[in-house]
Parts: sequence; C-alpha cells; structure tokens
Amino acid sequence: MKHAFCAGILAASLAMPAFAQDEAPADFMSAFRQVIPHVMAGDWESALAPAETALALADTPMDRYRIRHMLTDINARLGYWEATGRYARQAADVIHGDAELAATRMVMASHMAAEEARAAWHLGDTARLADANARFSLPTICASTFMAAARATRPAFTGTTRISGFA
Repeated sequence: MKHAFCAGILAASLAMPAFAQDEAPADFMSAFRQVIPHVMAGDWESALAPAETALALADTPMDRYRIRHMLTDINARLGYWEATGRYARQAADVIHGDAELAATRMVMASHMAAEEARAAWHLGDTARLADANARFSLPTICASTFMAAARATRPAFTGTTRISGFA
C-alpha cells in the first residue's frame, strides 16, 4: 500500500506540466513542485538546483521554512555538511522569527537544531555542535503549543480496560 501511494504521488507530480529548460518558474509553488519528482526518485543532485530556485521565490515564513527544511535534507543526503548546517540553522531562525510558526512548529525548530548538530559533528566543529545541542532541548520541545494541544486532546485514562474475550 505504501509503495502504491508513493507511486501515485510520483506519477501525479510527473504528470504536472513541465517547464522549458530556460523558462523559470513564476512562483514558489511552481518551483517547489519541480523539486518533488527528484526527491521522490532519490535523485538528490537533480533536486538541488530547483530547490535553490524555490528558495529565492519563497515569500512567506512557512514557505521559507519549508524549502530550507527540504534543502537541509537534500544536502545531508549528499554529504554537504556545511550547507546542511547552514540551512538547518536558517530554518530554525525562520520559525523563531515568526510568532505563528513559533506557536505551531517549535518541535520542528528543535529538529532543525538536531540536524545542525549532526552537520557540525560531521564537520568536527565542536563549538557549533555544543550551540546546536543547547538549542535542541527537552524544555523547548515540551513548551511547544503542538505538545500542549496533544496533551489537551488526549482522552483521559479512566481505569482498567477489558478486552472482549479475555478475563
């Protein structure tokens, strides 16, 4: 089922109208859609250029975060650790710099700090590793609105539960 779903997404993205080689995408989503088939196929080298084009076209904080997160992943898979750390830090900064994203995506900011720490470890940069690890903290994650909302909507435990057919 998982493979059928992924194949469906890949087929749909490949069916999207292709841009001519010299025709630049007009907006962020057009550019972002060009990245998806390469990512789905695991063609990380080919995904890099359209992702950087999408970065230049990102005009909302969510779009700037989204493409930097994708660039973090692409560069990590290619082993470009300096770029991985840079995009991870920028993605976290976008979240911290926007009140709406900070309220809903703080867990992702902590994830980006972990990605930056991984890049720093690969680069042997201990100061950057310590800084990134300091930003990847349990209180940061637990203070997230997402976590608070999850706790608020979780049903309360009301006692023992009997499973039918078992004594």
